[in-house]
Amino acid sequence: MKVLLLGLGWFPDQSGGLNRYFRELFDRLREHGVTSRAVVIGPAADAGIDVAVACTAEDSLASRVRAFATAAGRLGKTAELVDVHFALYAFVPIVLGALRRKPLVVHFHGPWADESVSSGRCHPLTARAKQIVERAVYRRATVAVTLSGAFKRVLVESYGVEPWKVKVVSPGVDLDRFSPGDRLAARDELGLSSGSWVACSVRRLVPRMGLDVLLRAWGMLDGERVLLIAGEGPERARLEQMAARFGIADSVRFLGKVSEDELVSVYRSADVCVVPSTSLEGFGLVVLEALGCGIPVIASDVGGLPSALAGLEPRCTVPVGDAPALAQRLLEPLPSARACRATAERFSWDVCVRRHQDLYANTVRSPRSRKLRALYVHPTARLSRDGLALLRILRTLEDAEPHVILGEEGPLVARLLEYGISVEVFPPAPEVAALGRERVRAAMSVSSERLEARIYALRLSHRIRQLKPDRVHTDSLEGALYGALAGRLAGIAAVADVHDQLADDCLPAAEEMQVRP
Repeated sequence: MKVLLLGLGWFPDQSGGLNRYFRELFDRLREHGVTSRAVVIGPAADAGIDVAVACTAEDSLASRVRAFATAAGRLGKTAELVDVHFALYAFVPIVLGALRRKPLVVHFHGPWADESVSSGRCHPLTARAKQIVERAVYRRATVAVTLSGAFKRVLVESYGVEPWKVKVVSPGVDLDRFSPGDRLAARDELGLSSGSWVACSVRRLVPRMGLDVLLRAWGMLDGERVLLIAGEGPERARLEQMAARFGIADSVRFLGKVSEDELVSVYRSADVCVVPSTSLEGFGLVVLEALGCGIPVIASDVGGLPSALAGLEPRCTVPVGDAPALAQRLLEPLPSARACRATAERFSWDVCVRRHQDLYANTVRSPRSRKLRALYVHPTARLSRDGLALLRILRTLEDAEPHVILGEEGPLVARLLEYGISVEVFPPAPEVAALGRERVRAAMSVSSERLEARIYALRLSHRIRQLKPDRVHTDSLEGALYGALAGRLAGIAAVADVHDQLADDCLPAAEEMQVRP
């Protein structure tokens, strides 16, 4: 297998979770015998001969795009497969250029355009251009890879990628580097007293990282405590002003950018690591790094963070943006160092690389058969009787690959993601969302509700045609009202599993619902 990896920057010359992950994956693939080459934007001081440094980050955008495409085309001539990690630089070679006919794996590390908008420094036209580039690259993928089910949902809902193309492959962590060590020595290195209670947060200083929430929570605590914030970014001055305003400046230390060795010391010195992100968190590699050092983590329940902490107690996640809840959790007992390390050990690079090897092989050699692609339409996201029944069914499927469309946000979304089940939310009009068993028959005679239900069925049929399932399943009376019709409109066989008595006094005639008992 000859693989060409197209990245962004080269770690550690350029920091960031994407660059760290890319470098680690490249090195580990080679250790496992995969013939891999890479193209990145410099600087890349320790890059080997199999890494092409197209140009430097200081060059103009046009120069970077042109040089990257040239290098990718040259190295890609002998590649059997291309693995993309950043949409912008890969756009020309894989959408327009020499690599467009190669089998393509695309790693989705996050919504680039949305992250730019959340920073508050992106013009709407620039954001739109970024979205166009992203969509073109992600839809070109033979297989797309996300680090968590939460980001799979983003890729399916926001970018229109078919869920059957998206594989969730959890990241790896360097368990040798990020390992338990001498806490007193680490504190001495950072100038911390042995008796202080220390929390750390390793984040880029941008709004979506939620560090303002952490500072508000920190201001609610008493005692001898120190908060270490490692990282750099445009929010630093504002966060320092907040700390001064809350009267906690003496207990908060902004470390700026830290070296790899200093990073390990930051983790080892702490009693807890806090990851208070408010949005767009695909997995949170810092969670695995801290856990690898035996340090407990408290994180907001957003994006892929719950997945990273799934092996620990549920109280390790707190509601996103809830400073009082975070402050209260910091006062409560935390998981042991042994439990934290055991959780991190589930994310070894050996496991991650084996998953990639299998994925690469399956992408190049199309399998002779595949599982049934089953689309389930369910009206609510409540953990009701029907919702729990659906969850039990999906967890036992072996010969089908399920994807669920829910009509609303709710706790069932998180539960499906927890069990690795693909999900998206496709909300109907309020009149349709309010339908229950007791109103389904009435809806067939009330023109406005009937019209709204059929409009939703038409919209849903368009979405079903995009998803290209083999079967559409509904498992409730409300879902059957529009889900089965949508399936038929899309030309897909629909199965309605109705948990009600099939009698005229309980529900409309079967032909009215467009289903056949």
